[in-house]
Amino acid sequence: MKKILLMFIIFTFLFTFKSYAEEESTSQEKDTTTPLEEIKKDDNVGLITNEFSVFYQNDYKIMGNDKITVTGWHKNQLKASGQLLFNTYLIKGAIIGSRYDFKLDRFSYNPVFSVDSFNGEAGAGYIWKITDKIEICAGLNYLYYNYKPNNKDEESSLSIPYTNSYLDFEHTRHGLGLDFLFYWQPLDYLALTFEGTGYPFLFSVSQEESEYIQAFKSNISLRYMVIPGFTLSAFYSNCLWFGSDISEMDNILGLGLTLSPNRIKEE
Repeated sequence: MKKILLMFIIFTFLFTFKSYAEEESTSQEKDTTTPLEEIKKDDNVGLITNEFSVFYQNDYKIMGNDKITVTGWHKNQLKASGQLLFNTYLIKGAIIGSRYDFKLDRFSYNPVFSVDSFNGEAGAGYIWKITDKIEICAGLNYLYYNYKPNNKDEESSLSIPYTNSYLDFEHTRHGLGLDFLFYWQPLDYLALTFEGTGYPFLFSVSQEESEYIQAFKSNISLRYMVIPGFTLSAFYSNCLWFGSDISEMDNILGLGLTLSPNRIKEE
């Protein structure tokens, strides 16, 4: 993930340098039109457009069921995402992988074990332009999640039941959901977005049992365009997972860096 972040930063500055390196030295009449207003003259550039992003985030997670509850911060996570616009259709995807420790109060030593997790999403939707400042997008999203605890016994290679729950076993969750995105840009350089995704039937598979669970994810983000094509964002995300033997909640705070090639102003 660190390599992805480094490549993104290099890519961003190459685009920025290309956009501003060739400036005319001759004096011209002052133009009061903002750069983003000039970009908007092209009908192909809307509010929701091509983007490539990296995010740094911290996740306060609550996991468990009626047998046990485990809480704690999962820090220093990196997420990469991208979206491509085809006329009024949007295709997007995101990945995040992380490792975090499990600390249990009843043990004299901590952390007891660690967990590797991976979350990937891919989706497609249709965009509606409501006004010059508001666009919405609705479509389908596919989610894949893998949870892998590092708690195997060295001799038997079996999972050690530290929690006596599903948290002791590797499992995957995947399925389709309905996604809705609201994008509001009150100012040329400032935007507010809200996204909600509901997964009514996620298939959860583990060596112990398989079951259908549900999930709902929401995200609210404040975006500030530093220069055309280069955006900083602060966001809060929440994810609820619930089933007959699963009850989890993620509360995520983070910062993002986004490159929008279509918004880079060519001189």
